Amino acid sequence: MIKRIIFILFSTFVIGGCTNAPNHLLDGKEKISKEADQLISDYIIQKYENIYAPSKKQFEVHRIYGTNEKQGTITVYLHSYLGSFTKETGDEDQSGHSVPALIKIKKEGSVYKVVEYREPRDGDYYISSLEKMFPEKYVKKEEQPSDVINDLEIQMDKKVHKWLKQEGGDSR
Repeated sequence: MIKRIIFILFSTFVIGGCTNAPNHLLDGKEKISKEADQLISDYIIQKYENIYAPSKKQFEVHRIYGTNEKQGTITVYLHSYLGSFTKETGDEDQSGHSVPALIKIKKEGSVYKVVEYREPRDGDYYISSLEKMFPEKYVKKEEQPSDVINDLEIQMDKKVHKWLKQEGGDSR
């Protein structure tokens, strides 16, 4: 009987060790290369390029709360700020949004590819859909995201001012 129990426990460890990589939630953006980070911004800009009123330039900045890698796919939990700008209006964004999002990326060969993108639903479904998308500790950060939004606004201002300076516009 003891041999049987030891065999079952040993089998459980061996079989458990042979399954796919475990689900590991890592805070911050350690798992995200510069290439993958740029892919995220480019994807979000492209996704919304025909949604908002036309503008000269769109910028996206984001705060990555954490990542979770499983079977070669990296799930990224983030808060995104997208803004559209013109030289005439300077650093005042014409349209855009600030939302939490989940994006899944996978490396195929030497390039990353977006395989899924989600945002929480609007209105009464916002919190429940966010809770389905994000781990609890990141949901809590989204309940009062003022620090995140302030940081993203600073990042956005830097990008816009640099662009305006290059374009010869007012960088205020």
